[in-house]
Amino acid sequence: MRWGLLCILGIWLCVLPGSATAERYHVRSGGVLVSGGSTANDWSIENCYSSISLAALSASPSDSLLLYSEMHSIDSSIVLPSFLGNMNLDDNFSAVIVQCGVSAQLVIPSALALFEGRGLTLTS
Repeated sequence: MRWGLLCILGIWLCVLPGSATAERYHVRSGGVLVSGGSTANDWSIENCYSSISLAALSASPSDSLLLYSEMHSIDSSIVLPSFLGNMNLDDNFSAVIVQCGVSAQLVIPSALALFEGRGLTLTS
């Protein structure tokens, strides 16, 4: 009887959904990453996406897009995840500039409970 209960409990634990963890997506000029999240504190081009658009396409709503200290450009519609900020995760907005083209749109999904933008300047 105990063996049967242990087997059922083991199977039940195996089919429980895993806890989702938020990923971070680094963005910098020359980045070559095309899928998956970035490793924290690694700003090499191998660990970064080349554009906000590409990183946003890979990200899910609970993820973060972190931008390298440089100018970034957006010329299309981008659905943002829950956080968009600078590489240091601070409030210093002078080092990261996001230039939005004429057709640029930053979309925050209505289903997103909370959005935070920190430490960047948006210009047109």
